[in-house]
Amino acid sequence: VDVRVRRIGGAYGGKIEHHMPTAVVAALAAAKHRVPVRMHHERADDMAATGGRAPLDASWSCAFDETGNVTSCALKLNFESGAQDGAYGDLAMAIQWSDNCYHHDDFACSGGITSTPRPGNTACRAPGVLVSIPLHEAVLEAVAEKLGKHAEE
Repeated sequence: VDVRVRRIGGAYGGKIEHHMPTAVVAALAAAKHRVPVRMHHERADDMAATGGRAPLDASWSCAFDETGNVTSCALKLNFESGAQDGAYGDLAMAIQWSDNCYHHDDFACSGGITSTPRPGNTACRAPGVLVSIPLHEAVLEAVAEKLGKHAEE
C-alpha cells in the first residue's frame, strides 16, 4: 500500500499525526478491494477532526499575607489528550511559562495528561501558554478579592 499525503498544515507540526485515521481507512480499503483509494475531507470535517486547543482541568492553591504578598503558589494542570498523543507539548509549555512575570519564593507548577476516546486536538501557537498564564492571573485576582483589594494593587 502506497499512501501519499499531498499537504499537511503548519502549526508547528501539530496536525502531522491527525491524518492517520484517514490514511488507515484508505489503506485498509485499498488492500481489501485491491484498487487505489483516494480520500478527501471537506474543510469543516477536517477542522472537526483536528479540534482546537486541548481541554484543560486546573486547580491551584496559594498562601499570602495580609498585604496580598503571595508567599506560596502551586498550579496543577491536567490536559485532555484525546486518543492521540497530542497534549504533551501543551503541558510542557504551560508549565514552562506559568510563572509569567511574577516571582513567588515558593512557586510550583505540575501537570498531567488524560487520554480519552475522543479525537485529539491540534497544537497551535503558544500551546498551553494561553491557559496557564490566565490561571496564574486568576489566582492573584482571587487573593485580591479575598482581601478586598484591586488585583493591580
